Amino acid sequence: MPLLIFAQQDPQFTQNMFNHVATNPGYTGSQELIDVSALHRQSWMGFQEDNIMTSVLNINSPLKLNFLKNSEKESRDQVFAGGGIGFTIMQDQLSVLNKSIGFKGSFSAKFKAGDGRLAFGVSAGMINNTPSSITWRFPDSPDDNVVPTTFDPVLSFDLDAGIFYYRENVYFGISAMHLMRPTIMEADSPSKIPIHYNVTCGYEIQMGESKFDLIPSVFIQSDITTTQYNINLNLQYNKKVWGGVSYRRDDAISFIAGMELMEKIIIGYSYDMLTSGIGRHSSGSHEILVSYRFSAKKEKMPQKYKSVRFL
Repeated sequence: MPLLIFAQQDPQFTQNMFNHVATNPGYTGSQELIDVSALHRQSWMGFQEDNIMTSVLNINSPLKLNFLKNSEKESRDQVFAGGGIGFTIMQDQLSVLNKSIGFKGSFSAKFKAGDGRLAFGVSAGMINNTPSSITWRFPDSPDDNVVPTTFDPVLSFDLDAGIFYYRENVYFGISAMHLMRPTIMEADSPSKIPIHYNVTCGYEIQMGESKFDLIPSVFIQSDITTTQYNINLNLQYNKKVWGGVSYRRDDAISFIAGMELMEKIIIGYSYDMLTSGIGRHSSGSHEILVSYRFSAKKEKMPQKYKSVRFL
């Protein structure tokens, strides 16, 4: 009898606090800067011959919406705080036979909410998926193939929605992913990806008059059938260097480190020490993050004036 392994749950990340765009379209454009980030994760190293890898590329930018008349604009500016636009590419590979790649564009509208901003976002795109199951045969059946040899990739429409609130030292977000329940293939049979719900929050605590900040955060991911909790605690120095730990229930204890260079480049790394049964057969998981943030506004050059006396 074959043993089937299915993979419908969305990819999990340790550095969720730097990957909001991929999990909540409401975050799009919230940094007021153009943000280009790439995250690569290799999971369960040594568990099988084929590496389990997930790669994400995010690009998002604030967006000005100047389509109203002057009188309407003044009224709008009392509550409206602009928008955001973005693009995400994600590739998730569990094996040679389990690979998907998704392309999504995102848009958000931001509103003033006291000292903070409340953003509503949507993202839409396509998922290209190959059969998401692996069939292993028992060794007493030598004539059986080890794995299927034919694949039928499926291209499906995908839609997400999210809400994200943030101010200087706190953020909270909730999102629903795969609202259209796109189709994937499992053992040559079509299946629907369940709707996934993400909840995230974080708070920056300044430690007295020092340059240290303590930043606890939580990320919860659920498809109702299964729920995963991520609890993070980072210690940040001078808003430039940070390190911390993360706990993912029944899965891993993680160590995180990162730094900001030249006020534009962010580099982060995390290592997962597995606490589940897989940990006996794996050396752990690694995750690398690189982000580049910059402003699209050009600095005004000082104007030079000539005196009429020297013409």
